[in-house]
Amino acid sequence: MVMLSARGEPLDRILGLELGADDYLAKPCDPRELTARLRAVLRRSHPVASSSQLELGDLTFSPMRGVVSVDEKELTLTVSESRLLEALMRQPGEPLDKQELAQLALGRKLTLYDRSLDMHVSNLRKKIGPHSDGRPRIVALRSRGYYYAL
Repeated sequence: MVMLSARGEPLDRILGLELGADDYLAKPCDPRELTARLRAVLRRSHPVASSSQLELGDLTFSPMRGVVSVDEKELTLTVSESRLLEALMRQPGEPLDKQELAQLALGRKLTLYDRSLDMHVSNLRKKIGPHSDGRPRIVALRSRGYYYAL
């Protein structure tokens, strides 16, 4: 998602990104810059050639089709959430550091005080829910990163 807003203060941009935008552009802007940013987001949104389906328990993810389901119920995820889930599911039980996840999911490095990755993880947790026994699927390791719990 690209936010195009008349509010261009740094705090507004930060809030937009923390709330889930993949990019933020303040108006007025050069139409060519908007086009370039949209193309960049679309480029990042195309799934990388990978295995046809990932399955961990009741969670199934098809990166090529962009379809996620829990207990056979399809979920709608953003591009960033899909990339984040794919990265975590490819290495279940193994911690991935925040910078690595940001690069994989958001296509960029985190900056100082950047909470956008944490917001994407929070949104993803809400959408996929816990395991059937109540344990969280995505676990945070303080000052380290996240991992998908088996």
